[in-house]
Amino acid sequence: MPPMPAAARRRRNLRVHSLPFQPVRGVAHLPHDAVDANPQGIPQREDGESPAGGTDEASALAYPSGPLPTLTDDPSTRPTLRIRPPEGSTHFDLSLANKLPWIYSNEVQNFEELRPLSPCIVNIFDSEGTGHGVGTYTIHSLIAGRVVSDNAYMPVDRAFLAGKIRRAMEMRRHLPLGRDRRAIQRDDHGPVFCRLVNGEGDDLPGLVIDRYGSICVVQHLTGGMERLRECIVGALVDVMGGDLTAVIHRNDSIRRRQERLALWKDMPYQKDGSSVSDVCETTVTIPEAGCSFQVDLMDSPSTGWFFDRRPVREEVAQLAKGKTVLDLFSYVGAFGVTAAARGEASKVTCVDSHAPYLQRGEWAAQSASVADRVLFQRANAFKYLQDAIDQRLQWDIVIADPPNWTPLIHQTALDRGEQLFFRLFNLAAKCVAPDGYLVALVSSRAFQYRHLMQILTEAIYQSDRKGVLVWEGQVSPDHPIHIGLPRSKELHTIIFRLTQ
Repeated sequence: MPPMPAAARRRRNLRVHSLPFQPVRGVAHLPHDAVDANPQGIPQREDGESPAGGTDEASALAYPSGPLPTLTDDPSTRPTLRIRPPEGSTHFDLSLANKLPWIYSNEVQNFEELRPLSPCIVNIFDSEGTGHGVGTYTIHSLIAGRVVSDNAYMPVDRAFLAGKIRRAMEMRRHLPLGRDRRAIQRDDHGPVFCRLVNGEGDDLPGLVIDRYGSICVVQHLTGGMERLRECIVGALVDVMGGDLTAVIHRNDSIRRRQERLALWKDMPYQKDGSSVSDVCETTVTIPEAGCSFQVDLMDSPSTGWFFDRRPVREEVAQLAKGKTVLDLFSYVGAFGVTAAARGEASKVTCVDSHAPYLQRGEWAAQSASVADRVLFQRANAFKYLQDAIDQRLQWDIVIADPPNWTPLIHQTALDRGEQLFFRLFNLAAKCVAPDGYLVALVSSRAFQYRHLMQILTEAIYQSDRKGVLVWEGQVSPDHPIHIGLPRSKELHTIIFRLTQ
């Protein structure tokens, strides 16, 4: 297949850019250490979301220097958010009727009145005086309001949050997480490892809680939830009781920059009451699919483990018997070690740029007795792929699970992220053996499914390969998605079978 003419490529790429995006006020660029500025678009870091820094416009914005002050909610003194249909809107009334939990900034009537109070907890009323619940509010996001209860005068306190967390925990007890049909990822009498609270899917928008046995790792992705952090910790203590030994705040995700929040992390609670300076052991061992993996909950991408990849890891293991596997952005080797141990892959190569992660991956391979079939390589994924192409190396299965290169949803970030995703999957497709599989994972809410498929199929076409889609990732049961917000799904997984 001859290379596509430049003009045709431009016409095709125009279709990729055809979906509209709305810029967010005050956000300009990705931090310089998340993506290298070189013309090939090769990222400097592959270990997850990078902290903000540098001298670009985004870094120069005024962010808080630390955590926001905590908030004690009182429904009687709480400010009111008044909503109205935006000019020309045809979906506003339907959104209210369906009780969707998001309120956009152009639906806020008293924007200036709430400016000095942001972020805060608000009662929500429409122009006719009808109440629509209570929620968090910020002036810095396109999604200005997030509803946490339909009752406008419900106190958002420790008891309220404990009720929500208790309901989320109970739901997960009755959902099988994986094909082994066990409820939650645990042995019958062993520790629990799962996503405990998944934002809107658990009626707590802006809050993520991952459970690692007796330790809970909390992320506040909105200012309103951050201001409730003491109540959230107290609620976890009330719900888990003696099963909870520590709570860790991992508020170092660059996604928080979307709401002008500082990046920070700490350990606000330990069961024995010791001071934060006497930090407990934060390295945990996670069992999955008969393997064991060690992660440091204070020094890792995201909260430490990617529970939403569990169904994908199982699917790859089903395909891996007797095959060679390349695991890019491998972290601690979850895909690669599982493919070797459970899937009986003949040879696995795990590539990551972060040496401590590779060391933990080697430990996992040794503990699973597959160290002789799993090789760990420290390298930049883009360079590794280009070198493999130059040497005409190919694998039966190539897994590409890059970090979120579009954590901030604005046009500059989207354009740069799209280029990185395209380049990665284009190179990866060239390294797939005939009749082999490309496993593409994209963790980003910035791209609609149709847009993402255009990027992936274009990357495959321009690698001079043909292929068919054979599997699409399902929602992990511990990552529920609000029925009215299907586009809030963050992880997209697609497996292609490629021919020459």
